[in-house]
Amino acid sequence: MQELPILLEQYERLQWYFTPYTNTATLVLREEVPMTTPLAPAATTDDEGGCWSNQPEAHSDCTDVSYKALTDSLAGYEARTLYTEMEMFIPVEDTEAAVRDFIAYMETVRDEHNPLVELFTGVRYVQEDTILLSPMHHRNSSVISFIVLGNQNHTGSPKEFERYASGLEQICEDKYGGRPHWGKVNYATRDYLAAEYGSSWDTFQRVRQRMDPQHMFTNDYLDARL
Repeated sequence: MQELPILLEQYERLQWYFTPYTNTATLVLREEVPMTTPLAPAATTDDEGGCWSNQPEAHSDCTDVSYKALTDSLAGYEARTLYTEMEMFIPVEDTEAAVRDFIAYMETVRDEHNPLVELFTGVRYVQEDTILLSPMHHRNSSVISFIVLGNQNHTGSPKEFERYASGLEQICEDKYGGRPHWGKVNYATRDYLAAEYGSSWDTFQRVRQRMDPQHMFTNDYLDARL
């Protein structure tokens, strides 16, 4: 956390993660290298080399082509673990304060946590855009992710997820103008979203009504928010 301002100036692509209630954290830095740079780890008879072969140890470097670095390997895909996730987008300058607030909240519900349920928190960064209802609309954003590993049948997962995710959302809404990821779990209300997006919300609603006057392209989730 103390080094983040310097790291963000030094690296164009950076994200980091931590495991709640532990001192375990991971920092991922991405740098461009010439296309002639050999993949590392080197290829073997079992794989094609690069970051997703022989998973490198913590703090080590690896070199891969961009499409592999972004999508993982076939083996990694087949070994994937289902999870439930929410993401809140806040102004990038509020990152440290918001994360510290979320950690403090976690401590208040620590006694309710089922240790069999695996928790995960991550932070990534996204540049502003001009899309009407984009979470990055007109502001550079940091994205705080909260994940409960395992599917909804995992012991305690739905209850555990809601406890932490609702807490994160409340913090981000109350103090930092947080915007939810539209495609992930959230508890946002129409009133909050309308106030947060302001004139772009009104513009979107007019376009929506003109393009879909019968509201055929909707569902319960969108009805509650739009």
